[in-house]
Amino acid sequence: MTSYFPLSAITDRFNACNQLLLNLLAFIAHMLLERGDRLYQRCLATTSRRELWHTLRTAMHMLLVTAWADFLLIYLDETGPSP
Repeated sequence: MTSYFPLSAITDRFNACNQLLLNLLAFIAHMLLERGDRLYQRCLATTSRRELWHTLRTAMHMLLVTAWADFLLIYLDETGPSP
């Protein structure tokens, strides 16, 4: 029996669908943060979204925090990192 669709076409479609869903999830997460998290809103007031996420991504590799709020407070220099 011959297959009309090669396996690579099916996996490419599957990967494209996953990429679309992950981008949609990221968009929704950003919208929720922008509308509902006052601390995140204060961080955005200091810089652009791109610069904020670049700084946070870089810092995530170097800092260990217990909560998202602690991480944003460190970004705002309102509390220093714990020892």
